[in-house]
Amino acid sequence: MSKPKGEKKSKEPKKEKAPKPDRCVFAFRLPIADRDTIHKAADSKQMSATKFVVDAILEASRKVLDRT
Repeated sequence: MSKPKGEKKSKEPKKEKAPKPDRCVFAFRLPIADRDTIHKAADSKQMSATKFVVDAILEASRKVLDRT
């Protein structure tokens, strides 16, 4: 049986969401062959390609900064 028109559903209080960390998008274009190489390397370590690339970039960046 449907509710009569105009009758509103009782609203449940919304749960507070945890604050999201500040993030941004860092994108670059690659040849398909390079993308495939990244995926193969990530698969060998059993991790996602995104995590693999982020870890590699951050490690390289820290090494550069340590040299200066």
